[in-house]
Amino acid sequence: MNSRCPHFDSHYCVSCTQLAYPRNEELAKKQQRIERLTESFASRPQVFPIFSPATVLPSRTKAKLQVTGTVDNPRIGLVQFENGKISAKSLLDCPLHLDSLNELLQFLEREGIQQAGLAPYDLETHKGELKGLVLIANAEESEIILRFVSRSRAIEHRLRKYLPTLLEKFPKLKVVSLNIQPVHQAVVEGPEEIILTSDETIAERYPGFQLEFGPQSFKQVTYESAKALYLRAKELASQSEVEFLLDLYCGTGGFSLALAPVVKRALGVELSEDAVQCARRQAVAWPHLMFQTADADVPLESFFDQAPDLLLVNPPRRGLSEILIRNVLEAGPRRMLYSSCNPETLERDLRLLERRYKVLEFHPFDMFPQTSHLEVLCLLQLDSALSPGEG
Repeated sequence: MNSRCPHFDSHYCVSCTQLAYPRNEELAKKQQRIERLTESFASRPQVFPIFSPATVLPSRTKAKLQVTGTVDNPRIGLVQFENGKISAKSLLDCPLHLDSLNELLQFLEREGIQQAGLAPYDLETHKGELKGLVLIANAEESEIILRFVSRSRAIEHRLRKYLPTLLEKFPKLKVVSLNIQPVHQAVVEGPEEIILTSDETIAERYPGFQLEFGPQSFKQVTYESAKALYLRAKELASQSEVEFLLDLYCGTGGFSLALAPVVKRALGVELSEDAVQCARRQAVAWPHLMFQTADADVPLESFFDQAPDLLLVNPPRRGLSEILIRNVLEAGPRRMLYSSCNPETLERDLRLLERRYKVLEFHPFDMFPQTSHLEVLCLLQLDSALSPGEG
């Protein structure tokens, strides 16, 4: 079956595992996956229809690709291992990526890398510097982040020298950075980020609020699905009065800012100081929103002098730690919203939270079209008949 993507049809890139299926079949499979997941919950939770963005190709606001080849003949794409040998081809026109991202990738492979004199990293000889590129755009495609991933700072002076030419060629390019990854790996970013431009963040507008993102900030990759997710969370939060919202793994503040009109007080907790600073800048119009740089795996009481009546968690794919689940069960917030990008770890965590909570609703969102992944927002309610030691 032709998938409308030559890279998928040639088996070069198979990341979009559902691309060959009709769209309605893909969505039905995701819906059924969540329905099967909920069947054994004692509370018989309601599963709502999956939200699907109106436009899928293109829709993704982030691209992450490897760089191979030579200075004069670079390749931006994916690295494969065939018969014990490394094979690399270009992937510059992914149908899922926003057009502005593909346009920038095409220029960099055709002219930019050579003009800047950036030697790609060779996985076999361990020579060269440039390992990969990460591009992030806002949904309007008015602002773009470009990250060069390198094994050292050796190319920094070349990038700074070439930067004016690059910015003149692409006026939408607002943030350019150099990420340092010294480990012998392909496109896995390192912790050190060197901002090369005067601007350090880009903005994404949502109904009623705005988010700010830096090079290392977490960003939902499909805008329409993210917008629907934030709106649904706001609707669920508004079903009863919220005196205090505790928002764990808050990132740049998406959920706290979305829920700001329906909560009296909120604290967002995030380990990344850069993300917290982004959230604080966008929350100046909401004085009842606060953000704190901290690890979520501590007793919840350390974050407040007033117990939250709504707890919101949006953890990475690995889900919640045993420590945090134990802390939640002990603190017992009246309601809980759990946003997850991994149904497997979500189910695992919900089984443990059932010791004190009823799992009431599942709201799926197609955040990753053409793949088997999806986002799920769950509503939980404290069961007053259960104590922390029961269940």
